[in-house]
Amino acid sequence: MKSIAELYEVWCVLELRRLLVDELGFSETTSRKPALYKKGVEKALRDGFGVAFLLQRDHIKIRLAHEPLFRPTNQPKVGHIYSWITSQKPDILLEAEFENGEKIRWIFDAKYRISPDNTDVDYAPDDAINQMHRYRDALIHIHQADDGWQEKTRPIFGAFVLYPGWFDADLNDNPYKKAIAEIGIGAFPLLPNSNNNWLKDFLTAQFGSKDSIYKTNSSDRFYVQEATRISYTGMALSRYQDLSLSVALGANRDKTYLEKFRLGKAEWYHLPLQTSLMKNVQRAAIREIKHCAFVVYYPDDEQRRIDYIYDVISTRLVKRKDISDEQAGATATQLNLEKDYWLFELGGVKKLDLSINVSGYRDFKFRLASFEELVKATTWNELPNHYAFLQKA
Repeated sequence: MKSIAELYEVWCVLELRRLLVDELGFSETTSRKPALYKKGVEKALRDGFGVAFLLQRDHIKIRLAHEPLFRPTNQPKVGHIYSWITSQKPDILLEAEFENGEKIRWIFDAKYRISPDNTDVDYAPDDAINQMHRYRDALIHIHQADDGWQEKTRPIFGAFVLYPGWFDADLNDNPYKKAIAEIGIGAFPLLPNSNNNWLKDFLTAQFGSKDSIYKTNSSDRFYVQEATRISYTGMALSRYQDLSLSVALGANRDKTYLEKFRLGKAEWYHLPLQTSLMKNVQRAAIREIKHCAFVVYYPDDEQRRIDYIYDVISTRLVKRKDISDEQAGATATQLNLEKDYWLFELGGVKKLDLSINVSGYRDFKFRLASFEELVKATTWNELPNHYAFLQKA
């Protein structure tokens, strides 16, 4: 015999699977039978990883596990997740693996209860929300660093309560919508005989719809979300340690300004905030930039190429009126004085052994690549484009 709470938990697993298959277009590749053992007169799960749905769509593989068990250990192994002090057993683990092998994980915990503290709105119980904080903090992933040392990271990108709250999704927003976006903790009301659109919309935001083309083969998009950028006070988080902006210079700059770039003596570069918004480059990616490389036109041989890589000393968001004519290489017009610009202060410079040929490209464009990738490239097309999903095609 199973209680309603236990049946609701199983239904939540199946509903997640349904949304992924029917609404997002994933196909089931494998379903594993549960490893059961006798517990009194009932059967119980031995290890939730033994009852997992394996799904796939394009380059994304998903594992949906019911009641995975994470135990403490004195001898952690690379590639595994542990709970350092006490065992943890969330109801549902959703793990997405991308073409490059990276994995992103979320936890869902089913609670067949509603908070008794508010009779007007169906909220999840406070203790259930608190438990989501515990799961995210308690689980530790072990990976091997470049120097061979075992390093610890927190692998859970979000933890969410599933509970039987009732809302008219067409007239209301999920009361936990802001918390989910800001800190990656919250809840989704989930009921049978309902479309459960809020959870569907969340999954679609992560993986795209079945009718869209999901154009990335990496997990870059998850590392610019607000919730993943929360670091300990006094520290900062970066997805890439040596991200470099390769960008064409703007039009109508004075000769002195352009000559500095040709000689590798540039000191400043500015980029309109509206440009980055139009290109959908989010603040997280801009703040991560450590180097700049500029596409410069050389009239002597009529070539457009990249010859130098600059260190970035600082990046600030300022008004155009606060950027001098010398820094900008042009005089500000009355129309753009109050507009916002990213102002890059440039430092040390390295001349490339081989120039990067950018002939044939005359429109404004930029790419985000690592320092090492820049040094190795000889043509614009050879440059990778990290955070490519943030830019227009």
